[in-house]
Amino acid sequence: MIGIQVNTLHELESLVKVTDILQIDVLQLFLKIPFEFSRKNFFHIQSIFNTLKKTYAIKKIYIHAPDHLLLNGSGRKSRILQWKRLKEMLNQTSYLGGDGVIAHLQFSEHATIHELAEESDMVFWNQPPSIPLVLENVIKQHSIGSNLAMMSDFIRLIRQSLYCEVCLDTAHLYQTGYRFHDKEEAFLLKEAHPYLFQHTTVLHINDSKMPINSHLDWHEHLGRGYIGLGSLGAFISLFDHSKAFIIETPKKRFDDFIANTDILRRLVSGNIKTESIE
Repeated sequence: MIGIQVNTLHELESLVKVTDILQIDVLQLFLKIPFEFSRKNFFHIQSIFNTLKKTYAIKKIYIHAPDHLLLNGSGRKSRILQWKRLKEMLNQTSYLGGDGVIAHLQFSEHATIHELAEESDMVFWNQPPSIPLVLENVIKQHSIGSNLAMMSDFIRLIRQSLYCEVCLDTAHLYQTGYRFHDKEEAFLLKEAHPYLFQHTTVLHINDSKMPINSHLDWHEHLGRGYIGLGSLGAFISLFDHSKAFIIETPKKRFDDFIANTDILRRLVSGNIKTESIE
């Protein structure tokens, strides 16, 4: 599935008119303000989601949690508050007809994964969400989400009580020092973290404006950054067509959407594992 990210409700409304041009299957909505929802526009957004799915055959719609909902609280009280806010966001997204909430996993390594899982369980045990919380790898040093081994252990533990999936961002991987230069190197990365890759359902396919291990989160148009199309294709080859491949590349014009989605479509069709196609 090929998809794009939109950042405002205006972009979302405009997207309905051009979905046929882009030929996308999945959509990610990133809102900087907490959901930008009110009683007035809630049903309007729900109507747009319904139109995108029923009329334009969009298969999945994800909402990306805003920056203030990074899972990065340093204290127990603040972390529990963030879990509660995410729970509310998951419920709202479900009512809208969305298929999951994506959030950056930026918890510090100073908190143990068992403590974090316990705090999550306190919030979700009596009302688990009907759609997944999709946890994304990050670039911040000394965080669970930038260490794939720790992230894998955390996902394994938290999935015992919470509907949870994984999002891997190619730029974030590269910017934290993970290499996938060719298919052999990409396969070794998957072999090193099999559980994490097994539960990955969303891929953010972005080139990097910064060199490897820079820990600076700057995305670039596909093929114009330090990663390059060959490495992006090698990474994509690890997954099958059932996954959501989403671009978060810079955009100043609508043509940027067209150019990057066209490149992504060619990368996916040329590098996907044919034995995994259903």
